[in-house]
Amino acid sequence: MNRAEFQKLNSNEKQDAMLKISAAYPQFKFLNLSKFACGEHSFETGIFDFEGSEFVFYPRGRARAWLG
Repeated sequence: MNRAEFQKLNSNEKQDAMLKISAAYPQFKFLNLSKFACGEHSFETGIFDFEGSEFVFYPRGRARAWLG
């Protein structure tokens, strides 16, 4: 799923996708969805915990994503 496809999902669908990631990678605990904004642009995505540090999910393209 790329960024454009991810942005078309509603919040419930995004949360379901984040829970699937957490199930596939149990070391990343899904915390919540959060909305980030900069100027006119905004983006809702998942926040994960890994060993006490928070990571943001960022979809990048064909079968790729980044937690950083």
